[in-house]
Amino acid sequence: MIEFGEILRELERKLRELAGIAGTGCIWKVSGYLLPEPDLERRFSQHTCKFCAGVKTHGDGEKQCVYHDTRELVARLRQHTVPFVGTCHAGAVEIIVPLPPKTAGFAGAVMLGPFRTEGTECRYPELEALYRQLPVLRPEAAEGYFDFIPAIFSDIIHRAYAETGGLL
Repeated sequence: MIEFGEILRELERKLRELAGIAGTGCIWKVSGYLLPEPDLERRFSQHTCKFCAGVKTHGDGEKQCVYHDTRELVARLRQHTVPFVGTCHAGAVEIIVPLPPKTAGFAGAVMLGPFRTEGTECRYPELEALYRQLPVLRPEAAEGYFDFIPAIFSDIIHRAYAETGGLL
């Protein structure tokens, strides 16, 4: 039987590879509260890019990031457990894909981003230069990720939390 830690290393590999393809971050938030998985490297459980780091150190930015993930995204997923593009308090967007998809008891969500959308401005003017460095998310790419992410991650998430009795 494969150990929980081994499965999480495989999950990290998949997150890293998808991040490389998308040119941005890719993280896994666990449980119906979208909390950082404590057994993953930080870069796979929290947004750590320069833009997000700047937002989190600016005023109550980190508090707003936590509120966004654990309250706003969770509330939306509890109503409709389908993938969507979410906009954070700083104006960046990310792909949110609950796993398993379309089930009330989702184990968590893969979050791909941050991106920016064409023609938008950063809600933190002093971070505009970092915001402009984020890749642009095109609508057709978002639709592709909605289909692609469950195919890549559903099996590993099932093995990590249903078969090994991981954190959940």
